[in-house]
Amino acid sequence: MRYFTLIFFLSIVSCKTSTNTLERTELGSVYLEMINYIENPKPTDTVCLSDLARAKRDAEEGKIAMNDLLGLDQGNRRYSRQLKNLIEEQGLIFRPEGEYCVVYGGQTQGCYSLYMDRLIAEQFGADFKKRIHERADSLYFEEVRNDTIWHWYCDEEPELLPDHSVIEREIGGGIMFLGIIIETDVQVPENKIESMFPSDKYPTFVDVDITIDKNGDVTKFEIDSLRRLESDKVLYDKLFPLAVGEIKKNYSRWKPGIIRGEPVNTTYEFRVYFKNKAI
Repeated sequence: MRYFTLIFFLSIVSCKTSTNTLERTELGSVYLEMINYIENPKPTDTVCLSDLARAKRDAEEGKIAMNDLLGLDQGNRRYSRQLKNLIEEQGLIFRPEGEYCVVYGGQTQGCYSLYMDRLIAEQFGADFKKRIHERADSLYFEEVRNDTIWHWYCDEEPELLPDHSVIEREIGGGIMFLGIIIETDVQVPENKIESMFPSDKYPTFVDVDITIDKNGDVTKFEIDSLRRLESDKVLYDKLFPLAVGEIKKNYSRWKPGIIRGEPVNTTYEFRVYFKNKAI
C-alpha cells in the first residue's frame, strides 16, 4: 500500500506539472487526453517508447491486454475473479497490474497500458472499463449475497452500536479494527511503559473473529490468533471464554456491513487485551 501511495503521489504531481496534462474523465474511463502524448512521445522518453513498441507488437499479434485499473485505483478487488472472466470472454488478455501517468526523471510509465486502452476504447467504447468493472462487481455480489465475507470487502463496514469505548488499530492499507481492554484475575504479563500501541503495554491479547449477521447480531465466535498464549493451554482456556463473554455482554449489537446497498453477513476481527485486575 505504501508503494501504491507513492505512485499515486507521483501521478498527481506529474499530471499537474507536465506540459502534456492528463485530464481524467469519470472513474473507470480511459485517459483519452494522454493519448496525445503517446502519439508523439519525447525522443528521450525511452521507457515510454519501449512500452509502445511492445504494445504495438502485441496488438499486431492480436494480443490486446486490459489492465486491472479503474482510474488511479488498483489492488486486490473483491471481484477480481469475475473481472478476469469477463475480460477474457471479450477475447482480451487480463493484465492485473500497471500504472497511469507516472512520470519520473523524464520517463513515462504506463504507455503500454494507455496504448491498449485506446485500442479497447475504439473497439468497445470509451466507457467499456467502467461498464465491465460494474458488471464484475454485480456478479460478485450475486455469488456472495448469502455468504459470510470479510468486513473489508464491504462498501460500508459494520459499525458497533451504541458507541462504546473501544480502541482503533490500523493494520495497513487503511483497514481498521476495534479492540478493548478488560481486567482479569488471571495473572498476565504487563509492561510498565507508555505507548500509543496497546500491545506494547498489554502483550497478552486474543483476536476473536466474530460473525455479524444481516440484522447486526453477533452469532459466532472463533479464535483468530492468540499472542503469548500458544504454549500455555491453561491461560488459553481461561482467557478466550472471558473475551467471548465480554463481547457477548457489551459488544453484540452492530450495524451490519453493506454491499451494493444491501446488508450482508460479515466476519470481523475484534481484539481483546488483558490486564491484571487492580488489587
